[in-house]
Amino acid sequence: MDANIRELKANLSGLIRKVAAGETVTVSVRNRPVARIVPIAGGAGLKELARLPGIVWKGGKPAGLPRGPVAIDEYGNPIENVYVRRVERVNGVLQNTVIHTFPRVSQFWKYNPADYLREPIYAR
Repeated sequence: MDANIRELKANLSGLIRKVAAGETVTVSVRNRPVARIVPIAGGAGLKELARLPGIVWKGGKPAGLPRGPVAIDEYGNPIENVYVRRVERVNGVLQNTVIHTFPRVSQFWKYNPADYLREPIYAR
């Protein structure tokens, strides 16, 4: 099945249902195919996704993610490490080197969530 961007935006849920049923959707921009939405073989779960290169999963939270450990707070927002990096030349190649890690940073940073949300938006 083919769909352009307008059809994709208008009918995304329906197209995803078709893909889940086994169809492949080709997305076109100006009549040129640019993407393909295909069903995942066997309905991949966490175990199948954990087999991807660079991911380690032993039944708990996935590890080895590019941005480090991630959790979700009670507001549905991520809690993750923030890395301060510096560009350095290592073996003749430029790379980002972590010079400091702020662990488990939430949207509220160091503030109490209840106190923060009680303040008016313009004062935050």
